[in-house]
Amino acid sequence: MRDPETNLEEIVESSEDFIENGTVEEQKEGSEVEILKSEIETLRSELESVKNNLIRIAAEYENYRKRSEKEKSLIYSDATGFAVLSILPVIDNLELAFKSLKSAPNEYKKGIEMVQRQLINALEKLNISSFGTKGEEFDPNLHSAVSQLENEGGDKQIISEVFQKGYRIENKVIRHATVQVSS
Repeated sequence: MRDPETNLEEIVESSEDFIENGTVEEQKEGSEVEILKSEIETLRSELESVKNNLIRIAAEYENYRKRSEKEKSLIYSDATGFAVLSILPVIDNLELAFKSLKSAPNEYKKGIEMVQRQLINALEKLNISSFGTKGEEFDPNLHSAVSQLENEGGDKQIISEVFQKGYRIENKVIRHATVQVSS
């Protein structure tokens, strides 16, 4: 048989355990709450990771879209410039024909002038413009000097004669202007 005093001590200890830790069910519920809290934290960190990935993917897609638009624009301007380059001699010849028609009847002049205007309007619709006029300052990025005249009294190089107009699409030069420069 057990000693009643030992038995009493066991009862006191178990009641202290009960007070401190609660019932077995309460302990199970407490551990389940801790497990659920842990799962919630895990899910939150996964959600944050997925959000960050989505933001990164959206930014990458936006950069890809902008880069594609830019490449598409460059390809378009290159192709347009290449196609127009083969038409420029026709425009040059029309200008020469118009200049040489001083004694020709007015109908011929008007006809050539109309065709020339139509070609220039078509080029403008494609964002192509001409440059290189007499009196402009010489720019080696736009003009190609084939001869030079010496003039005293100026540091600037000025175009004194244009042999062939230059053309550009937006800011890209298709053909440099062929000019004579006086300096």
